[in-house]
Amino acid sequence: MEAKEKGKAVVVGGGYIGLELSAALRVNNLDVTMVYPGSWCMPRLFTGEIASFYETYYANKGIKIVKGTVAAGFNTNSNGEVTEVKLKDGRTLEADIVIVGVGGKPLTSLFKDQVEEDKGGIGPLKLTSLAHFSLLGFQSH
Repeated sequence: MEAKEKGKAVVVGGGYIGLELSAALRVNNLDVTMVYPGSWCMPRLFTGEIASFYETYYANKGIKIVKGTVAAGFNTNSNGEVTEVKLKDGRTLEADIVIVGVGGKPLTSLFKDQVEEDKGGIGPLKLTSLAHFSLLGFQSH
């Protein structure tokens, strides 16, 4: 990162990792652009209203946000270093550094009809010598 000081950074991903990395890069004086496919950042956790607050905060700190598209490829120089990020919507973004933090979702459909779920849960776990306390700290009688 020192070699790219005051350069252009593109962060692909709008989840927790993307937000944290964007902030860290900006604090280190890089020109930061975030790219993510959703309508707002952290869609698994934030509502649109909460996300709007964070997106405005980040924009006020100088971080550019590109929503509704994904990285489709990269252009490189003769040394193999990334110089541009090609977006699926046809735009290109200049980049001295690219960080991809897109996360993942488990493909639970692989286990459909193959695993029997136990809907009963588990009882309190006794991990201490205290008679009336379980793992979670709740009294069990």
